[in-house]
Amino acid sequence: MRMGFTSSWSAKPVGTKLAFNDGFASTIDFDFSSSDIYQNALLFLEGVVKDFESISFNDKEFGFPGIRGIITYGQRFSYDYCNTSFDLSSQRTIAYFPSAFQMNTAFSKAYIIEESGSRANLCGNSLFFDVETYKALMYAAKILNYPLPTIEDKGSSIVVKVYDKDGWFADLIIESSPYHYGKSEKYDSRGIETELYKYISLYSRIDEIASIGAYYQNHRYSTIDTE
Repeated sequence: MRMGFTSSWSAKPVGTKLAFNDGFASTIDFDFSSSDIYQNALLFLEGVVKDFESISFNDKEFGFPGIRGIITYGQRFSYDYCNTSFDLSSQRTIAYFPSAFQMNTAFSKAYIIEESGSRANLCGNSLFFDVETYKALMYAAKILNYPLPTIEDKGSSIVVKVYDKDGWFADLIIESSPYHYGKSEKYDSRGIETELYKYISLYSRIDEIASIGAYYQNHRYSTIDTE
């Protein structure tokens, strides 16, 4: 798990990661007015999904049930410029408080939702998207004058098409209905009210480029074998 987590499966690792006990968290700052940060946010989301799939696969290979994940959006405020406290007398680090996770409401929100587990009908090896993430991307795309994310209804699933300045970036497929919390269609617990959608699959421009590259490589090898 450590190798898959620290190396990241994103084409361009961005954001900050934190490992603790049997879990991990990833976070990135998002600026609605910056095209570069918007691009990094898309790469970040793509990388988070790939990390989730990789770690889940490895976990199940060892006979464990896989992991559960939440992707959400929130506010962050750093209240201290230091990330650690170091004790000179004992020559060791005695406290950690990474700035990227200081007063990070997205981190707190994801932790509370994930921890609610089966009580909120969030069971098994699954990844859930908070609708606030989609709203943030939509808002940023409007400000940057980028093509807006679109939704295609496929019955039991929906395809969220995401774009950047170069055009299509990825197709995110999620279940069409939000997960129910009791009788409500919204997650509503401990002051958090939102809609959560279960992840099915992701196909990005990066995947497409990799597939084309693999095709030509196989074609080149097959040509060599026949010569």
